[in-house]
Amino acid sequence: MKVTSLIAFLFVISLANSQILFTESFNESDGSTTGIDNTGGVNWVAICPGSIASTDYFHVQNGRLEARDTNGPAASWTTSDIDITSCNSLEISFTISESGTMEACGTGCNSADFIAFEYSIDGGSWISPGNAYSCGGACPPSSGMAIADDDITSMNYVSDCISLGGGSNLRLRIEAQCWAGSEYWRIDDVTVSCDGCSTLPVELASFTATEENGNVQLEWETISEENNDFFTIERSLDAAIWQSIGKVDGAGTTQKTHNYDTLDRNPLKGTSYYRLKQTDFNGNFKYSDVRSVNIDNGVHILIYPNPATSTVTVQGDAGSLNAIRVMSAAGQDVTEKLSQLSSEKKMIVFDISEIPRGVYFVKTLESTHKLTKL
Repeated sequence: MKVTSLIAFLFVISLANSQILFTESFNESDGSTTGIDNTGGVNWVAICPGSIASTDYFHVQNGRLEARDTNGPAASWTTSDIDITSCNSLEISFTISESGTMEACGTGCNSADFIAFEYSIDGGSWISPGNAYSCGGACPPSSGMAIADDDITSMNYVSDCISLGGGSNLRLRIEAQCWAGSEYWRIDDVTVSCDGCSTLPVELASFTATEENGNVQLEWETISEENNDFFTIERSLDAAIWQSIGKVDGAGTTQKTHNYDTLDRNPLKGTSYYRLKQTDFNGNFKYSDVRSVNIDNGVHILIYPNPATSTVTVQGDAGSLNAIRVMSAAGQDVTEKLSQLSSEKKMIVFDISEIPRGVYFVKTLESTHKLTKL
């Protein structure tokens, strides 16, 4: 009985130490671009600088902050100062949903759709949270980092635990970008909690990626897990555009050490990047650090100039160039749209002036190489 009472007491103390500083459920009238949060009387404003028509907006709609066809630069929602003088740590959360056909980071202007989030302490520079990821290419977020892109359907975003070394005021900024009248981002229930950081769902002890006989061996170890549903293994050619290549079930909730491994039997040639996306049963997720691996097949391709505006030269061995393809970041084969200005045994000169600006990938039988069209 005494032990039970002590546990209950400690639980109550833990809850008492957590304080909600800011909540915004966007209950303002439809069309509102300004408002006041539900907790601390903090003002906010939303702007859509890329709007070119009355149907392009970033405002309150049906009880949510909604972005429609914002174009670029990205629309933004920014708060005034939130008092954090009593806090040692912060956790920021909100929901994100979308409809339409969203495209990934790196697909270029008129295409790349994303949600980015940053915060500022005492008027300092804007800081991306630790679980944001690189979102490069043309028309990126102002920070170059995003927390959502492509087709996510919906998610509950929770920042990493932000430790404060002092500080009196906090500001939040959320950016949204989409490029079509059928595409919508929706934000709701923005919350800032003080000294109430959630327990880390997974305590990762190690994560390695190594080349073994032309494959990539991925191994990781957890010290503890809480409500861990699964891990997604993601791979990238440039650490900006990521694709899922596998999924491994988690151990749920456990205080025991667990070891995981998986093998990428079809790795990309050259240098590629790997990371883990850990997802809870409630849909929250966090990313691991990134690991790089180099797969050298002895075949060397030279592409220049890169970035390029009108023409690009590709040099390599005849066998590799015989099957060359040029793909968009969205996976579309655009080779037939390119004119070959010159074609020799070990060199091809392409006219790329007719394809849109953005990131492309030059693929041969053995390797894949990034090409940027300006």
